[in-house]
Amino acid sequence: MAHKYEHFIPENTALKNADKIGVYDANNKRLFAIPLGKLSPIKEKPLYSFGLLSDLHIVERDLADVISTRSSLKFDNALSFFEEQGCAFCCHCGDMTNIGFYMEGDSANLYPYQFEEYKRICDLHPNLPVYGVCGNHDSYVNPITNTLTELEQYTEHGLYYSINYGNDLFIFIGQPKATEPMNVEELQWLYELLEVNRNKRCFVF
Repeated sequence: MAHKYEHFIPENTALKNADKIGVYDANNKRLFAIPLGKLSPIKEKPLYSFGLLSDLHIVERDLADVISTRSSLKFDNALSFFEEQGCAFCCHCGDMTNIGFYMEGDSANLYPYQFEEYKRICDLHPNLPVYGVCGNHDSYVNPITNTLTELEQYTEHGLYYSINYGNDLFIFIGQPKATEPMNVEELQWLYELLEVNRNKRCFVF
């Protein structure tokens, strides 16, 4: 039966170092195994690795709230773990903060406490860049398009952007406001970027 499996793509067949595939029935009973032979995944060192996080919901550390303390601590611990694992950088998929640049009282008063706390933790890990995108909570009270200068100040990136790492492209698209997932401008930017890089491996966040 081996000839039936010659169409397997080694990289998609099994985990690294695997030499066979187990076949099970609906009751999880093992029926037989297929030796991979020359189709076994290539045993090579990964090019690089990166960390992935989402929904930190950071709240300022001075707030008397157990949840805020836990979210900050978990973020710090996660970045430490990624460093220990040798990750090149970290990607965050949205909701870096709980309500972003929220306002107190008069809408003209902007308070960046939560992004300050986010930046404080990032700064504790200078050798691990963190690339994030804005989720609905980051623009929960105030559309992030009204505070792009502040966003760049605290995160060192804009609403949507891309970075190259090796031969790969990482694309980050933030949510402009809580009720608007992506706008036409962002979609057009994404389309054009993917067209130009159609022969590259692209990661989209």
